[in-house]
Amino acid sequence: MKDLIIIGGGPGGYSAAIRGIQRGFKVAVIEQDRLGGTCLNRGCIPTKTLLYYAHLYSSVVQSPVFGDQSIPFHFEKIIDAKDEVVNKVVSGIQRLLAAHQVDVIKGKASFINPHTILVNKPDQSKEEIQGKSIIIATGAKSEADPILKVDGEKVIGTDDVLNLKALPKSIIIIGGGRRGIEFATFFNSFNVKVTLIEKEAQILPKMDREISIRLRAIMNRQGIKILNSTKVTGIDMSGESLILTVEGRKGVEKIEAEKVLIPGTRKAEIATLNLEGAGVQTKDGFVSVNENLETTVRGVFAVGDVIGQSLSAHHALATGLSLIDRLTGKKVSYNSNQIPFCVYSNPEVASIGMTQEEAEKEQEVLVGKFPFAGAGRSQTLSEEDGIVKVVSSKKYGEILGVHLLGPQATELISMASLAMKHELTVDMLGAAILPHPSLSESIGEAVWDLKNEALHSLKNW
Repeated sequence: MKDLIIIGGGPGGYSAAIRGIQRGFKVAVIEQDRLGGTCLNRGCIPTKTLLYYAHLYSSVVQSPVFGDQSIPFHFEKIIDAKDEVVNKVVSGIQRLLAAHQVDVIKGKASFINPHTILVNKPDQSKEEIQGKSIIIATGAKSEADPILKVDGEKVIGTDDVLNLKALPKSIIIIGGGRRGIEFATFFNSFNVKVTLIEKEAQILPKMDREISIRLRAIMNRQGIKILNSTKVTGIDMSGESLILTVEGRKGVEKIEAEKVLIPGTRKAEIATLNLEGAGVQTKDGFVSVNENLETTVRGVFAVGDVIGQSLSAHHALATGLSLIDRLTGKKVSYNSNQIPFCVYSNPEVASIGMTQEEAEKEQEVLVGKFPFAGAGRSQTLSEEDGIVKVVSSKKYGEILGVHLLGPQATELISMASLAMKHELTVDMLGAAILPHPSLSESIGEAVWDLKNEALHSLKNW
């Protein structure tokens, strides 16, 4: 019998497995596909590789020094580079699990009872495995769209983008969430005509409203057409191109494009687990857990995307490690409000904590802002778009939220994450000596702006 059986070898699963071994557990990981899960194989790693090359290309094309719209690129080599990175990272995970002597079992897992898992292996054989505790870490998958059926040719999903042989001349992207925004800036960087359709009133609907508005303005300037408060009502695929019928603020419109991309909404990947065999309950398409990440069945836990709190690899890894700490009796301080939200677009977006709108509903707040254009490092990079925004409690100086739009925002948010994790006040953060020139100085300036003491910006900019 194993101490831990982990179903799923993505960030939540493999991190829990390694930490479990480090804490003295006997661990088995059951994975039906490749180790690394969606993140390493079809999500974070491949898409960020594509976005890196898109940003690199657009930076050169738009540079006043190198700028030349005729600069050629080889899209097939970008796809090859993506595959090389994915294989390297996945191989690294395989070596790590082997080095830690994690028992990796290939196959599909399903519950027989709360302590017994049936594994259907690729060679058609079956194996029963028992564990004192079982962790569900199977992640999430995209839901099918009721109107637009993905065919892999004209109507594509995000997996299809990763294996494109050539770029389309035009594309419609359905959904202005994180993945929709990332792919919109990706295609736009290579001069593909992009139309982005979002059913809500703003792109990145859960994001701080000001950041969303500023991002939309930048994307419009880049040439991306954005239709908010718009829904798709029909599709005509009879011609060489496809034509979408949409209904929005201007009434009914028809939009033509070579392809449609549907990033889709995501639900837990649980269909084949036989959760009812163990008595594990779900809610709204995700596995229900309590504050200890335990399901409705004692000894059965769940981490990562499958619980639906935040669909991100860093959340999966954090919950995996947090669970192992709990199982070994450590006191755990885990705050789901302190999970960074990152969009690897151009420019990048990152956020942690409460938006200004959320904070103002609960208490009196101060808001500090600083434009990246005021930072010398931004100017040296020729990346001056965007702002830093800090929301704090007026009474206590507590940092309630930090929102970034601009260069390397997804790296800079770590500074805010560390500050909020250790409950630094704005005075403490503002007292830090930050290197010059650096992008991190923009966070310091935004903190100073809370008291109208920013050095390198004017009010009402």
